[in-house]
Amino acid sequence: MIATKLKVLTIIGLLIATNAFSQVVDENMPFGDKALEIYTTAVELRTAKGHKQVPVLAEYLASE
Repeated sequence: MIATKLKVLTIIGLLIATNAFSQVVDENMPFGDKALEIYTTAVELRTAKGHKQVPVLAEYLASE
C-alpha cells in the first residue's frame, strides 16, 4: 500500500519536473542552427572502438 503510493507520487513528481524544464522549439532560437550543425557532425562521426574518430570529434568540439 505504501509502496504503491510512493510510486504514484514519484511518477507525478517526475511528470511535473519534466514539464517544468521543457522548452518550446522556436525557429528564431539563438544558436539553434549552430547547435544543430554541431549535433549533426557529432552524430555522423563514427566514434565506435576501432574507427579512430574520437580525436577528430574532440578536436571539432574544442574548435567550436
